[in-house]
Amino acid sequence: MIPKDRFVKGADVQDLRELLGHSTLDMFWQTGTMVKDWRVTGEDSQDPIRHPSLAILLRYLSAYPDETFVPKMPSFEETFDLVKTNFPEKLSYRRFGTLWGTSGWSGYAWSHGASPSPTVLRLFRLVVNVILAEGEAGLLKFLDVVETEARVRGMSGGLDELLQKGTWGLRDKKSDKVKDSEDDS
Repeated sequence: MIPKDRFVKGADVQDLRELLGHSTLDMFWQTGTMVKDWRVTGEDSQDPIRHPSLAILLRYLSAYPDETFVPKMPSFEETFDLVKTNFPEKLSYRRFGTLWGTSGWSGYAWSHGASPSPTVLRLFRLVVNVILAEGEAGLLKFLDVVETEARVRGMSGGLDELLQKGTWGLRDKKSDKVKDSEDDS
């Protein structure tokens, strides 16, 4: 909790971020501000927050962290179990990792404690919500979108090919640019 006998400081934002389990991006959204309004490291971290409304918001969230309005992202385990239960065939960690636009190895890494990226966590949330609301039909909507993305990226076999390969092959090693699925000529 932020002490009541001093100004809210930038360093308090970091402490609050950790308390809430938010990413820095989540804190930007939570506070409606960017880093220029709160420095969390170095000498500037001890500077007081200049805007009273931001300081009030931070104090409130520090005192009542359960009232954060940034949704908690589901864990890997929760997401994997729910997707596996509704997946139309056998689902391995390798296949699971590939579904989220990452390599097949991501599923193994996540199962051993690695953190998915903020984008993947948001996809987890979206898919968990749709499965809870619609069951297998919700998962099938997500898989249809994954299928479309695989085909656009040159996998004519769609989702089946993607899951077989276990990789999206996103980068052209020579130019480090996303490969186009069609010739530009």
